[in-house]
Amino acid sequence: MTRPGVRPTVLVVAGFDPSGGAGVTRDLSAIRRAGADATAAVAALTFQSPGRFDGLFAVPAEVLRAEIAAAARAAPPAAVKVGMLGSRENVRAVADFLASCPARAVIDPVWRASAGGSLTDDDGLAELRSVLLPLAAVLTPNAPEAGVLLGRPVRTRDDQRAAAADLCALGAAAVVVKGGHVEGDPAADVVADGSGVVAEIERPRLRGGIHGSGCLFSSTLAAHLALGRPVAEATRLAGDAVAEAILEASQG
Repeated sequence: MTRPGVRPTVLVVAGFDPSGGAGVTRDLSAIRRAGADATAAVAALTFQSPGRFDGLFAVPAEVLRAEIAAAARAAPPAAVKVGMLGSRENVRAVADFLASCPARAVIDPVWRASAGGSLTDDDGLAELRSVLLPLAAVLTPNAPEAGVLLGRPVRTRDDQRAAAADLCALGAAAVVVKGGHVEGDPAADVVADGSGVVAEIERPRLRGGIHGSGCLFSSTLAAHLALGRPVAEATRLAGDAVAEAILEASQG
């Protein structure tokens, strides 16, 4: 745990969503709500709103490197949350930083916007799989993202268990394969590390959803890691935050 009265900092490296529902805006809000401080480096600008995606502009890698250096200098991070990066060069820039940084990295391998637009190209996805994934303290794919990383569908709880273990075998220290897109009720977030599946955190399947739920989950998880909580507990708290947000949206 951190020292009493000291709030750890989470550095967010992700994209900007003009609607405020996803990306760094959602991340910063979630981290502060979880009890940590936050800094950010913007990797890409998206042109989207809920239900519509018009495109993106990836920040040049040298600009992203300078942003990350400035943020880390201002407040050395206890954890780093990595979201949408937009280009192969930006994946490499983040990997170079993480390789020299003691902070634990939560990597959300987002590759498509909820409205359907692509957030990276095939080269960027391959670079993420080969270079960034092995630097993850926790990798947080949903079932479709896990399927893309592994080249096979992830549809059932058994698929989740196998995907989490196989993604650990590719180098991630721990993996959470989220259950929102998986068949069955209750839904479960499946947590694995190098020893195999260590937790299946179940909750009733909720109807509906919110824009930016993946950002909310991964940034909340990163905040709780920074606060010293174990991966399984941080995962449970991240799922609680998403469930609470979905319920609030359904009542509003």
